[in-house]
Amino acid sequence: MKKTYQVLIGAVAVILCLALGGALLYYEVLFDPFKPSINLTDALEENMSMREISVKYESASVAVLAETKYKISSSSVNTYLGSAVCIASIGYKTQSGYEVSNGSYFVTNYHTIREALDPDYSDMFSVDIYITTDDGNYNLYPTSILWASRELDMAILFCGEQVDGLNYVRMKDRTIACDESQKLKRDDVFTLGTPLDLTFMNTYAEGYISNSKTMISPNLKEFYYNGSAGSVKGTSNKFASTARNYETEVLENLYEDLIMMNLDITNGNSGGGLFDSKGNLVGLTTLGLSVDSTNGSAMNFAVPIYPATILLDKLIENNENGGNNAVYTLRKLGLSVYDSETALTALEIQAETKSPFYYIEGNVLQTNEKSKLEWDKSGVYVYSNNMSSPFSMIGSGCLITSMQNSLGTFEIKDRNDMIFFLLNCKSGEEISVTYNKNLITSSQTLAKIKLA
Repeated sequence: MKKTYQVLIGAVAVILCLALGGALLYYEVLFDPFKPSINLTDALEENMSMREISVKYESASVAVLAETKYKISSSSVNTYLGSAVCIASIGYKTQSGYEVSNGSYFVTNYHTIREALDPDYSDMFSVDIYITTDDGNYNLYPTSILWASRELDMAILFCGEQVDGLNYVRMKDRTIACDESQKLKRDDVFTLGTPLDLTFMNTYAEGYISNSKTMISPNLKEFYYNGSAGSVKGTSNKFASTARNYETEVLENLYEDLIMMNLDITNGNSGGGLFDSKGNLVGLTTLGLSVDSTNGSAMNFAVPIYPATILLDKLIENNENGGNNAVYTLRKLGLSVYDSETALTALEIQAETKSPFYYIEGNVLQTNEKSKLEWDKSGVYVYSNNMSSPFSMIGSGCLITSMQNSLGTFEIKDRNDMIFFLLNCKSGEEISVTYNKNLITSSQTLAKIKLA
């Protein structure tokens, strides 16, 4: 009798455990809005082809819609289409061990959402950013911008809603700070993007890396053309008033560290992921030169993913965990700088347009300031800084040549080198800056700077 009683008690306990487990599962499925996502790169099988990988990756690729509304007339709406890729979602762990508990993170090009960031649009326009998934319904999910860089043409977005079926991919730097053996050379690559309109979302294209060298070229400039009667779009109001009576090309950004690829992209592909044959996200498909521009075949380019690999964990912990990881940018530090390639390109534009001024990195230079552009040295020229900047001791006209922090000493050959260095700095860190006091002298000065 006692044994029967024990068996009965055991059976009841098992039933209760099963019932409790079932109830918890039922509750999680029905009421828990945040379900773990999959790291698609780690889940790939060995020896999968790029086409097979691309099918798996469709659940990490989305479209970005930047909807610009004219404030005076609510019926006037302009929508800019770009592409994006999910780089973290629920279940992703940062290097410090924090696990994403809600929402998803995306990387795209800056220029796909530029109207949401450009102060010239703030008075007349309001801008909403959405990401769109391809589940047959093209659902819209509002997002916020966590970080963006015009110079690097990259932005990281956050969507706080649960996006059903959305997964993420792993990034890998194969361009900037990797070992020589890991650098992209003639590697096979593929992309998923949204060319032209949402009908073509998750369009696949494959090709190979055409040029293994990091590139800076005056021919690869993003500029905005101004007819004689209009104002200049996409520039400061100061410049627009200066240029009102001139036909002017404006040097808004000179691309540096580009990846040249033999792979077909077009409008709408901007911000889409560029993946290597192992499925690693190595860049973003960004721009191309048409046949008319090259007098030959079209040439297409991507920006390297490196900045996002440095920033993602910092941004996640700041966004979700109340972290205070500093993200230092030139603008945040009150600096306006340019390098010799950007300066020489500004000279070319002025010569072509015969405008009485130069527009470079947000500044208007008069023709009597030409000497500030006629140099070809390696380094970063400080055009201006504000007095509250930690760099205030390094005055206008100085040439920064190297910088050092806890990670080591970095040669500063061009603008992007300085941007990349700052992204690797920590709050409160003391850095060393080596610079020439002007463009003529070769003697160098060392400054110690404490970052706030």
